[in-house]
Amino acid sequence: MLTLEQIRHALRDRRPGMVAEATGLHLNTVRDVRDNPKANPTYKVLKALSDYLTQHQERDVING
Repeated sequence: MLTLEQIRHALRDRRPGMVAEATGLHLNTVRDVRDNPKANPTYKVLKALSDYLTQHQERDVING
């Protein structure tokens, strides 16, 4: 599982609306994790974002 800092870094070039839709998280939750250094997301949120980002990183490598 990715760390919070890795998730924040990976979210910088993603569209929050698309991430929210794909993960089932609220748009504001995705934005808060990305933009708020004091955000304290739950394990469920971190897991959903980590799974999403890991899956899409693998696709990016395959589709190069």
